[in-house]
Amino acid sequence: MMAGPLAKGRELARQVGTPKTIINDAGHAAGRRMRDYAAFAEPGSERNALLVECGQHWAAASGELSDDCAVRFLRVTGCVDDGFAPHLGRDPLPANDCFEVTDVVTIQAELFRFASPFTGGEILPKAGTTLGWDGDREVRTPYDDRMLVMPSKRLYRGQTAVRLARRVG
Repeated sequence: MMAGPLAKGRELARQVGTPKTIINDAGHAAGRRMRDYAAFAEPGSERNALLVECGQHWAAASGELSDDCAVRFLRVTGCVDDGFAPHLGRDPLPANDCFEVTDVVTIQAELFRFASPFTGGEILPKAGTTLGWDGDREVRTPYDDRMLVMPSKRLYRGQTAVRLARRVG
């Protein structure tokens, strides 16, 4: 779940509970998300929003996760009662893993390539691990234990190649 930059987003994500991984972030070079505007982005406002990444569009598991997550969200926010869609959102909630985006790798050169076929969610234990190359410039992890957040497959100048996150409480 992409919970935005505020603590209230992370708390809502914990209440919804699934998917397991919660990421606090402020968006990326491609632009702001709907959850980053107006009262959603005000710490004192009760309005809150999440962006949920459920997987590849064609995968059956993505549809199952989106249904489960949507029903849990509707229950948590009081939009439906607990009896709504009784076959969904009943599995015990996993313990959430929370991460905060600390670094964004924005492509500067005409050609960017990753060092490995990263898919996202990998945790690179050592600072200085090679992520890839932005033209001739080697791109390395700045700190130990960085999680890769949604490495892009569309590697164009000015776009986000990958975001790096650290574990938070």
